[in-house]
Amino acid sequence: MKAAYPLTRQSGLTLIELLIAMVLSLAIMAGILALFMGTKQTFALQQAVSQVQSDGNAAVMLLESQIRLAGYPEDSLLLATGVIGPDGKGSNYAISAEAGQAFSETASGDGLLILQFEAPHDGFFNCAGELFNVNDTVAVRIALSDLDGDGVDSLTCQGTSAPAVLVDDVTNLQFQYGELSSGAAVPVAYKPYADVVNTRNVVAVRVSFDVNANHPRLQARTFSTTVPIRNHVHQ
Repeated sequence: MKAAYPLTRQSGLTLIELLIAMVLSLAIMAGILALFMGTKQTFALQQAVSQVQSDGNAAVMLLESQIRLAGYPEDSLLLATGVIGPDGKGSNYAISAEAGQAFSETASGDGLLILQFEAPHDGFFNCAGELFNVNDTVAVRIALSDLDGDGVDSLTCQGTSAPAVLVDDVTNLQFQYGELSSGAAVPVAYKPYADVVNTRNVVAVRVSFDVNANHPRLQARTFSTTVPIRNHVHQ
């Protein structure tokens, strides 16, 4: 008796078909891997950009808050000046002994800025994270420092103790000073420290610095700001 349905012959994949399937699979996997690596690199780049932007902006805001207070309150009898430097008479304004500062410099410069002011309220923090009460004299030193000795500078703020890091891997920190000349209402130009005659007449400080990113495709980002100083009584 013959079967109702004829039997069909079953056959497997040929070697050529198997090789073609393997090549296609490898091509698909390579495409997925390339897409994954590209996405990962893009994410790392975006993360580095975001980190640099965030760190730089935070440092600018913190520096602005400190520089703006230089000499506070206006014409304070306890402070010689807000921006520490020359007095126009061949010597430097002094840092108040009340500040108990840990740094040894007696004046500011092109690459460092020394400020002093009175704390405006209880619970005031300087840029080094130190706590002060109202009327306490605060002195801070803003500069680049290589705290761990690895050859990479950080933007730091120092008060009464060790410097505190504001931003890692910073270069080209520069301060310029807007000093009023006789009869002028605004500074004509921003000048280097060596050209400042009397820091009491400095009405603004311009600061700039570069923040380097830990990414080979990202160049350093420059941050800058000009901060008015309203607490100096000009001489």
